[in-house]
Amino acid sequence: PGLKRVDFRTTKPLPTYLIALAVGPLDVVDWVDLPANAVRDRPLPLRGVATAGKGGQLEFALENTDPIVRYLENYFGVEYPYAKLDLIASPEMGTGAMENAGAIMYGDAGILMADNASAEQRRRFGSVHAHELAHQWFGNLVTPKWWDDTWLNESFASWMGFKAAAAWRPEYQLDVITLVQALAAMNLDSRIAARQIRQPVENNLQIASSFDAITYLKGGGVLSMFESYLGEEGFRNGLRKHMQRFRFSVADVEDFMESLAMGSGRPDVVPAFRSFIDQPGVPLADVSMSCGPSGARLSVSQSRYLPIGSKGNPNQLWKLPLCVRYDDNGKLAKHCTLVTSAQTRLDLTQKTCPDFVMPNADGAGYYRFALNGDGWAALMNNFQRLNQKEALSAADSLSAAYQADRLSTAALFDGITRIATSEYPQVAMAPKSELILLHDKVAPDSARPALQSYMRAVYRPRLNELESADLQNMSEAKKIERALFRTSLIEFLALYANDRELQAQLADQARRYIRMDAGEDDASLDESAVDPALSAIALKAGVLKLGAPFAEVLIQRLVASNDAKFRAEAAAALGNTDNPALGDRVRELLLDERLRAREPTTLAFELAKRPSQRRATFDWFKANHEAFIGRLSHFAYRWLPRLGAGFCSIEDRNEVESFFKPLVATMQGADRTLAEVVEGIELCAALKSTKGDEITAWLTEAR
Repeated sequence: PGLKRVDFRTTKPLPTYLIALAVGPLDVVDWVDLPANAVRDRPLPLRGVATAGKGGQLEFALENTDPIVRYLENYFGVEYPYAKLDLIASPEMGTGAMENAGAIMYGDAGILMADNASAEQRRRFGSVHAHELAHQWFGNLVTPKWWDDTWLNESFASWMGFKAAAAWRPEYQLDVITLVQALAAMNLDSRIAARQIRQPVENNLQIASSFDAITYLKGGGVLSMFESYLGEEGFRNGLRKHMQRFRFSVADVEDFMESLAMGSGRPDVVPAFRSFIDQPGVPLADVSMSCGPSGARLSVSQSRYLPIGSKGNPNQLWKLPLCVRYDDNGKLAKHCTLVTSAQTRLDLTQKTCPDFVMPNADGAGYYRFALNGDGWAALMNNFQRLNQKEALSAADSLSAAYQADRLSTAALFDGITRIATSEYPQVAMAPKSELILLHDKVAPDSARPALQSYMRAVYRPRLNELESADLQNMSEAKKIERALFRTSLIEFLALYANDRELQAQLADQARRYIRMDAGEDDASLDESAVDPALSAIALKAGVLKLGAPFAEVLIQRLVASNDAKFRAEAAAALGNTDNPALGDRVRELLLDERLRAREPTTLAFELAKRPSQRRATFDWFKANHEAFIGRLSHFAYRWLPRLGAGFCSIEDRNEVESFFKPLVATMQGADRTLAEVVEGIELCAALKSTKGDEITAWLTEAR
């Protein structure tokens, strides 16, 4: 009595990891069916599911699903594979998501939207949503045979997700994110501890290592490169062939390569593709130009990129699709070739010497490039002539040259100053990670105030330009671009460049936002007090500037809240303090049972990355690791060695390794994370030893 029997239809062949149930007091929102189209001859039922009372916040997700599904169906020429589509919001998943067949789960913070949600929140949702929808084909319809081909899931969903999301909302500029993420992955891929994309998996402990930046970010970049090499139509034909051949079945790398060769008509692509997935590392194309009576010639040397202090072997070769952009009597020209040997020469078609050479045309190649001093000077003098992707690639290779000791500190900062003036916001902010590295780890403590002053001098004028812009006569797309750029600038200036005026403004907004003076009995927030795009930054500024009184109220608001977005932002903010006593107080929270899901790890990593808190946080973890680990999901174990990633000395490297080595022996994927962290500390120490005094000297002279 009182029980209900549910009989499920027999599914088509489906891997067990894609089966999911959502159970609890739920709102179920029946949405309008997605209409039939040229590929799918039936309507598709669409629903949203959230914890009771939150169903109304699914509206943005539901109304923006049809255009992405339609794009994917048109691209593959294969209809959405399942009978229905449910979007399920989970309070336990943070901002993550899982592509269960026809029942995709998202963390509340990633999918639930208030009416005043920021452009960044909507943009982030769109990219995650498109990724999970792409999985309905990559991974669900066609599933890898074994874990070593996880890249056939995740690399493809990453690459395709950004393509589909860019088509959905071009104004969010998601078309460059595959490149941005591939460039970020190169920092990990430069370490000898990095794995290859298709990494053999021989035991259960190795499975988790397949889900990392190499698979998602490098993999996406490599796919983008071969799409460019084959042409969009040829690449798409290969993927369509693959979906047709292995529909509701399993496939491995050999199957995929055969499909790609058959569909594109280019079997020669297979050896080049294999050279990128079957070995680790970032190719380095060292390009020099000579000019004579017969014209211009480029000499290209190929090796593995290695930073200062690396013990790696540079003598690796790839079959490298290389395209160069150059000046041809005032016009831009392009020349492409497949570099298959350590040394090669390219004869350019023009008879005069180009003003500059950009060795990665359209930023399409997964490689870094090196130039001599004159080559870098010429390229940076023509930086504004590069398109957005080329500029991003050039900014990355400039930083990489510095970290390989092939560029002076003066040339680096001259380049950063020029890059920061770019018309493209993504390009202008590209030096951010390099500057944070120098600020937090490499520059001596005594040089930090001068480095902060430089950062403000370069980026505060960009913010001032945005604040004075005429919004009334600005297109909607430009308004979104401005909003995203403004958020990035404010975060960088307030949290890294020590812009005290901005910090004070943000801290005051945060004080009013959490209603600091309202007391414990009223835990409501005043959401009108802060721009939703700046709430996370404001909370961090509040902890930094207002100290313990603010932090104590924020803790009260956090534990009383059921708003996943606020909770995540509050947990991250509490680690943003330089006060030792407040740091100790916040570390007490790491074992507080009132923190949920990923909040303890969010807080721990925020503390560990702050220079003034990293030592105390690591010592706390050593003393309390058993209790801390005991409250985490096993999925989080593999990232724990990153609590030592902020260190930058050989002594600290040895301590991190000796402490974590026995701890990670039974944790999935943690041994590889530890190897990457230990090597990262070594490389940081070498960079600091080589460049630290040089940075101080340049900053002193620049003042």
